[in-house]
Formats: sequence, C-alpha cells, structure tokens
Amino acid sequence: MKVVSCTKYLPELFAKNYLSDKKITIQDLKDIQKGKKLLNVLNQKFDVGQSAIISNGYVVAIEAAEGTDEMLSKSSKILKKINRTKQSGVLLKFPKKIQDLRVDLPTIGFRTVQKCIDLGLNGIILKKNAHIFLDQKKSKHLIAKNNFFIKVIN
Repeated sequence: MKVVSCTKYLPELFAKNYLSDKKITIQDLKDIQKGKKLLNVLNQKFDVGQSAIISNGYVVAIEAAEGTDEMLSKSSKILKKINRTKQSGVLLKFPKKIQDLRVDLPTIGFRTVQKCIDLGLNGIILKKNAHIFLDQKKSKHLIAKNNFFIKVIN
C-alpha cells in the first residue's frame, strides 16, 4: 500500500503568510529564533515539543501530550504576568523530526488563532510545507482585525 499525503491533492491546506498590517518586531524575531532552537533540541533528544510559546525571551510553554489547545490554555496566567502592558510573543508549531508528514501533519485552525489572540500573542510561526491550516478564510479576517500574523518559515 502506498501512503500519499493529503496535501498532494489539497495543497491549499498549507498556510500562506498572513501578516496583516503588523510588522514583525525585533523581539518577535528573537523569540522565533529561540523557539526554533528549543524545538530542534527537544525533537532530536527527547521526541517532545511540537509547539512552544516564547514571549519576550521567556519560554512560556512547551507542548507535551496535552496538545496545542491545552498548552495555550495553561499558558494564560504566565503570559498575563509577562505581557502586562502590551501584546507580545509567538506560538511556534513544527513537526517533530520523526513525524511522518504523509499522515500526521501539525494542524492549526480558527480556534488556535482565536486562542493566541485572546492570550495576547503577536503571531504563529509554521514550518513551510509541514502543517495544515484549516479555516483559512475565516481566520484571515480575524488576523487582520486583531493586528496578528502567521508566518511560514523554512
């Protein structure tokens, strides 16, 4: 039996960059770099950490077995302490090194975007061609309205 990824026939499931009018700040770029390094180490050594939240240089959360939505919910109190006066931080969601991307792609959707906005995060970072983004049309309006971004990186 040959396994074929759903994205072969539905490439529109991959996200594009949704940057709205928001500029990605220097701090966002630093948080992205820190998150990439963190997830790479965790994936190689421990096979955990498909997602992480980094805000103002702090590692706020690392996804374990609970999943992204639960990790976001648990992060609320910490983010309120870190981001008292302004919106800050990013959610990074990458596949694990051993993940079979034909059948198991990291997925976000409208609910994930809404939770990130509610938490005061600036954006979501996804790995290029290694994720699924559901409800993109519905999310696009929410992203623009809330000065949020989704960035796809290599």
